Amino acid sequence: MKQAVICTGGSGPVQISVSELGIREGAEIIAADSGYRIASNLGMKPAAVIGDFDSLDVGDLDDTSLEIIRHPAGKDFSDTELAVRLMETRGCCDYLVLGGGEGRLDHTLDICRVLAALSMKHPVRWITRCEHIWFVYNSTLHLEAEPGTMVSLFRAPGSDSACMHAKGLRWDVKGMTCSLSNRFDAPSCSVTVEKGVIMVMLPVGTVKRWSLGK
Repeated sequence: MKQAVICTGGSGPVQISVSELGIREGAEIIAADSGYRIASNLGMKPAAVIGDFDSLDVGDLDDTSLEIIRHPAGKDFSDTELAVRLMETRGCCDYLVLGGGEGRLDHTLDICRVLAALSMKHPVRWITRCEHIWFVYNSTLHLEAEPGTMVSLFRAPGSDSACMHAKGLRWDVKGMTCSLSNRFDAPSCSVTVEKGVIMVMLPVGTVKRWSLGK
């Protein structure tokens, strides 16, 4: 399953282990406009940069092998959505988005919308400076973390309805669509989404292991 790693604008993760990032060998890395800086800060070498370049000067890019994909400022889609659409055309079936989530609420909500829709076709994760987020659709997310670790669960934007249940959490979420600041009650938990898309959020750096499946 070909993985896409999309670095987008905003603040990306700083202190995070390679295992928590979960970037697989052969992943295709792309930067959405100023997401190129996040890629550089994490020691990644994107194959392409896409966007309207309103927050990144092409002249500052010293890698002559980069594929530059320029779009007009009056485009219909955000730079992040353009990157997602491009990776879909290139056959990617697993998505990791790095960055975003700070400074522009409108952009944050748009990323949530785009990734929620994408998760109905492919596995999707999003890591900002502070949060590690899974978009769970019709599957079960298994997580390992220290007991007491905070976890929040929300119905994703654009998901008209949702239904989930969980094991290993302090407060019951059966049949609910939202649980703010819940806690691990054991070293592991599982969240099963039976309907809709649920965003599962943990603080960056707290996840020991995870898996997503039926």
